This record gives sequence, C-alpha cells and structure tokens, in this order.
Amino acid sequence: MSTQLDDIETRIVEKLSSMALDATQEAWTDPKWTLEIKRRIGLLGKERGYYVCATGWTPPDGQGEWLFDLVWLSVQNQLIIDVPLVLESEWDYGPKGICEDFSKLLLARAQHRVMIFNQKTLEEVEKIFDMLSGWVSAYLRGQRGDRYLLAGLDNTKKAFVNRLVIVP
Repeated sequence: MSTQLDDIETRIVEKLSSMALDATQEAWTDPKWTLEIKRRIGLLGKERGYYVCATGWTPPDGQGEWLFDLVWLSVQNQLIIDVPLVLESEWDYGPKGICEDFSKLLLARAQHRVMIFNQKTLEEVEKIFDMLSGWVSAYLRGQRGDRYLLAGLDNTKKAFVNRLVIVP
C-alpha cells in the first residue's frame, strides 16, 4: 500500500473536495452527488483528451454508461487502446451496495480504479477502507502496480477522506 497520489488521483481528490463544499452550501441529494461526480470527473477526462462514458451526464462525443458508472477511454481508429480510468460510486450506507460496485473494479484492467462512497462517520469510512483494501489484497488476479483510489465522504464533517491502495 502507498499514499503517493499521482496527478490524476490528486486532481480527482481536489474535485471531490470542491464538490463537498458545494454540496454543503446547496444541500445536494444523492442523485445530484452522482451527477456531479460524473460531470466533474468526466470533464477532467475530456480535458485530457479521453472519450468519456457515463449516464446522466453525456459529453458531446461520449455515450451513456458503459460497464461502469464512469469510464475514460483512449480510442484510435474506433479501437479502444487503453482504459485510463474506471469509476464506481455508491451512496447507500450499507456495505452490500458498496461491495457490489467495488467488485467490478477488481476485474477492470485500467490505470486508475476509483471507488466513491459515503458513510455517516469517519470511523465508518475507515471500516469500508479496511474492507476494500482487504479485497484488493485477497484478489488473486491483481497485478503489481494496480491502483485503487478509495474516497469516502464523512457525513459528520461533510468532507472526503481518501486512501490509495496499490498492489505491491
């Protein structure tokens, strides 16, 4: 495990922090959170020249949801040549929905895998981090260097905390 965020992960953490501030001022609902995550992180992918797939927010040249809540694709001659990022988000507090979405990320061959969720307290966020980190460690098909950015919203503080898990 490492705590060294790369440029993309740093930008995502910054976007999430600004979203938390905006959400506090505007009292966002769960659907608004989902839309803003897709829109803001989708725009970050567009800035980097990627083809972005997401439902609810569709960039001009993108399409709806494809396999994950949000995907950045590198496409040449209509062929997918790389998957820089896959993202799942789950706003239900229960671990079942979080685990179901996270399990998709384990299967992904992408440079970055991002899981965004919320919990009532920091302690509950940390429990989810520990559980998901354990899943990464147990997954037999993980490859050295696989990156998982876990971001949990602590609803008590209305702020995101994150953990980066990298397969050794």
